[in-house]
Amino acid sequence: MQEVEYMTAVSQQSSAGTEELLATMEQYMTSNSKAQQLAAIADTLRIALAKFQY
Repeated sequence: MQEVEYMTAVSQQSSAGTEELLATMEQYMTSNSKAQQLAAIADTLRIALAKFQY
């Protein structure tokens, strides 16, 4: 019976670890896409400013 409890505990830990990893990946993807959006905005502003300088 202890083996079953142990396997259940291991399974639950593994599942929790997977969920945590997925949440971390999701956070990374979100921050990465925000960084890309900011970079695109910065590029657009640079182009707009360059037009005013000439």
